[in-house]
Amino acid sequence: MTDWELIFSMLGEKATTDITIARDAKGFPELKNTAKEGGNIAKNARIHFGEKIGTGFERIKEMCKKENSPFPDIEFNESYFYVVFKQKTDYLEVSKNNATPQISPQIPTKLEQKILTLIKQNPNMSRTDIAKMLNLSEDTIKEYIERLKQKNLLKRVGLDRGGHWEVTLREDNKKGKS
Repeated sequence: MTDWELIFSMLGEKATTDITIARDAKGFPELKNTAKEGGNIAKNARIHFGEKIGTGFERIKEMCKKENSPFPDIEFNESYFYVVFKQKTDYLEVSKNNATPQISPQIPTKLEQKILTLIKQNPNMSRTDIAKMLNLSEDTIKEYIERLKQKNLLKRVGLDRGGHWEVTLREDNKKGKS
C-alpha cells in the first residue's frame, strides 16, 4: 500500500467513525450506511486529489472535444477508477467498410533529407560518420534514423556490423520540408 492509499484509507475510517458518533448509529443497517458514506468521502478526496495533480477528467474532456472523439467511460470500484477510451465513429465507419484509410506521403524534413543524401552516397556509412559530417550528436542521428525508418524512407539490410542502409525514398517524396 502506498502512502497515499494509506492516507485515503485512514480518511475513510476517520470519516466513518465521526459520522457513526454524530448520528449515534447502531445496528448493522445504520453502521453499513455510515461506512458507505465514509468510504465515499475518501473516494471523492482521492478523485479530487487526482484532479489537482494533473490527471483530471477536465483535461480528458477537453482533449476528446478537440480531437472530436467520444468521451470515455469512467468506472469506479472500491480502490481505483478505470478510463475506457472509445474509437472515433469515423474510424469505426472505415472499419465496417473494410476500407483502408489513405496515408499521406511521408515527406522528409531538411535534416532527414541531408541524412538520406549522405546514406545514398555511402550506404555503409555509420551513425558516427553521419554525426561527424553533419556536426550533430550520435543520439540526434539515431533519433532521426528511427524517424526515417518509421516513415519507411530508410531500412537497414543485414546486421548492424557488415550490413548497409537502403534508401526507400519515392520520387513523389523527394522534396524536403523544414
